[in-house]
Amino acid sequence: QGLPIEINKDRYMDFFYIDDVAKVVDNILTKQSDFTRHMNLVYKEKVTLSGLALTICHLMGKSGDIEINDKTADAPYTGNSNVIDQQNYDLYGLEQGISRMIEALQ
Repeated sequence: QGLPIEINKDRYMDFFYIDDVAKVVDNILTKQSDFTRHMNLVYKEKVTLSGLALTICHLMGKSGDIEINDKTADAPYTGNSNVIDQQNYDLYGLEQGISRMIEALQ
């Protein structure tokens, strides 16, 4: 709607596109690839909430007016991508996943 985006506290977080989850699960089940309980479904590139908001605004062709209420530093909510990076899952990635979701809404 082009309204300003309000973020209570900006921090690094992990997001993972749902179709990429399906690719990983399908690969584990059908190809019986190695699965480890230490596998985090996260991308190597980390993004802040404000960075995610800017990406969404850019992909939707909207202005990126972002208001951050609390600017104190905070611990990130991110995982280690080493295990999933070693696999050949041909993932969409975060930006392409967001683009696909936007296309589905239009």
